[in-house]
Amino acid sequence: QEVSCYIDYNVSMTAQNMWRVEIVNRESEDATWDSIRSLVRLVHLDSGSALRFSGRQLPSWGFNQHEVVADKAVTH
Repeated sequence: QEVSCYIDYNVSMTAQNMWRVEIVNRESEDATWDSIRSLVRLVHLDSGSALRFSGRQLPSWGFNQHEVVADKAVTH
């Protein structure tokens, strides 16, 4: 599944463009985000798929970037 996102503060955003940020390693429900220590998961609201690293590196046509995929099987 291909997913994308953008932001435009002048229009209302549909669920197709919205993501939920989950703090995976928080110790309690009221724990706050820590930019260095927090492990986060980005979940696409419309599909429920989470972004994850596939373990693959793209060839030169992809500038040797790592592949990120949308995974429907979100584990907690």
